[in-house]
Amino acid sequence: MGLFKRNVFIANWLRLRPAGWAKLARQELGNSCAPWAAGRESQRMQLGRYRALLIAMSLLAATSALAQVVFDVNDTGDDIDANVLDGKCETPLPAKTCTLRAAVMQANRIPNAGATINVPAGTYKLTIPASISDGEENGDLDLIIPVGYAPGPTTITGAGSGVTIVDGQGQTRILHVGAGRAAFISGIALINGSASDAGGGIYNDGMLHLTHSLLMHNAANYDGGGIYSPSSGGTVDIDFSVFSLNSAEQGGAIYAGAGTTSLAHSTLDSNSASQGGGIYSLATVKVDRSTLSRNTADYGGALKSNGSLVVTNSTISQNHGNVAGGGIYSVGPTSVYNSTIAYNQTYSDTADEEVGGAGVNVVAVSTFDAHNSILAGNFLVIDGSYNDCSGYVGFYGKSGFEGGTRCFTRFGSPGFAIPVDSTNELGVLTNNGGPAETIALMPSSGMIGAGIASECVDPGGHINTDQRGKPRPPAGRPCDIGAFEYNEVFAAGFETPPAP
Repeated sequence: MGLFKRNVFIANWLRLRPAGWAKLARQELGNSCAPWAAGRESQRMQLGRYRALLIAMSLLAATSALAQVVFDVNDTGDDIDANVLDGKCETPLPAKTCTLRAAVMQANRIPNAGATINVPAGTYKLTIPASISDGEENGDLDLIIPVGYAPGPTTITGAGSGVTIVDGQGQTRILHVGAGRAAFISGIALINGSASDAGGGIYNDGMLHLTHSLLMHNAANYDGGGIYSPSSGGTVDIDFSVFSLNSAEQGGAIYAGAGTTSLAHSTLDSNSASQGGGIYSLATVKVDRSTLSRNTADYGGALKSNGSLVVTNSTISQNHGNVAGGGIYSVGPTSVYNSTIAYNQTYSDTADEEVGGAGVNVVAVSTFDAHNSILAGNFLVIDGSYNDCSGYVGFYGKSGFEGGTRCFTRFGSPGFAIPVDSTNELGVLTNNGGPAETIALMPSSGMIGAGIASECVDPGGHINTDQRGKPRPPAGRPCDIGAFEYNEVFAAGFETPPAP
């Protein structure tokens, strides 16, 4: 590149840079004739200086682009932002404060690395009724892409789900993540959200990451009481969070319509729906080190899966399926690794494949594979008999199984089941350490050390810890069957499990 073209390139590049950088570059450009005027510096050395200058300024530009804009909320009210064009989170006079809604409106216009919204302890009630247009100025909080803008990701950080609370007051959905938007939410409780259609707590069309948060008492008339991701929606990644007392027609806590929904180190408890009390899925769902408990539905008390389901190191217990699938109602391919499915219930079991299966109901078009897992203590309400599954189950490694007259081993399964006496081998669902409740193995349990070593794995490889984070044996050694790895510290003080 000739000297003139090089100077023009740098000058044009600088037009978009801060004045300080421009001044520095002009000084360098002013010296561009030095090799010819003074003859003291070679052209190669001068080119090296230009390259170094360009690299330094590019790094500065990148650093600037990666720096998030921070908005500190200081008002629990619900006023809108006064001027979305000025880059300031500020409500109209006389208050001139930063509300959560005002901060979200500003974040919709912050490009590159986007914005972080810090929300201190307090209860933030959404008080502006939704209009027909339901824009960002009313109704739910809308993370959208306004015309003419290209916002970066938005991070909303609370002081903890016990103290930072956003309340829909039963009048509006709480949050909408629009298509093309990315939201990272932590340390916040979203409660009392309500939607006449779907997504009582969150309607997700984009990419959502939820951590250390609580969704409680949210309701939708149709799908996704807690979170709704439509068939055109994006991904959902949840960890260390709790969903409780949410309700909908399908997916009391979560409706997964597309993409991948991942749930880790979390609890779905006491949610309700007609189908999928905890989760209703048409997509890919991954449940890892989580507990689905006390959820209720007609089909799939804890979970109804029409898509692909992978459950690892998790506990599914005390859920109720009024018609079928007290724990899981499986329509699509399901794989369960080192998990415990126990003490779930349904009313009765008949020759109809859509009835029964207190633990799991596996319809004919589905495949259900159990790897080193426990199916035990699941029962029928009508007569108290054990009914761990209905349909065909593929066993891999060694799994524990208690009973069920309509449960069959799928032909060609390389593993097998061993009998379980839940009354004497399993504890109750309780806090055994870790972020969620689990079911401990009792000292006399035949599940201890009984797992096949080659099957102490999940799709990611060897399982190093149990659901609570306690270590499992190293690769090549047998692990315990189920989600709980026995430890001598738990040898005493077990409660009696619930009678069928």
